[in-house]
Amino acid sequence: MVCNMIISFDIKDEVFHEMAVPKCFERRLNLNMKVAVLGGLLALVPCNSNLYFSDPCYSVWVMKEYGVVESWTKLYDIKVGEGLESVIGFTKNGEVLVSMAGKLLSFNPSSQRTLNVHIHSEYASFYLDTCMESLVLLNVEDGVL
Repeated sequence: MVCNMIISFDIKDEVFHEMAVPKCFERRLNLNMKVAVLGGLLALVPCNSNLYFSDPCYSVWVMKEYGVVESWTKLYDIKVGEGLESVIGFTKNGEVLVSMAGKLLSFNPSSQRTLNVHIHSEYASFYLDTCMESLVLLNVEDGVL
């Protein structure tokens, strides 16, 4: 039995937690999904294609209330045409960075337009991660730096 989920790690308590994905993806086989932050919300970007279709279809979901499974909301599908290789991440203004035919593209979900940012490479070499600022000091023992 397949059960897709997100695993998080609480640095403070050093405990792992399981978080459910949207119900429609819980038991999906071969679910290729990415987790990111979009507008301060936990975002899930699953690949909705199956083995019978060659071009992947990605969608963007956000968890509107952190930890509440029922608050997963689908925002939009990423439609850039044939040859979409991977969703890389999001910009500060909400555009989606994708790789297609060895190029990095910026997809605007509002206008459904794609812009070539003129960076070329193999799709596997494109990588983006989210950095969240925090006031929590790490490696501090007894309040002394």
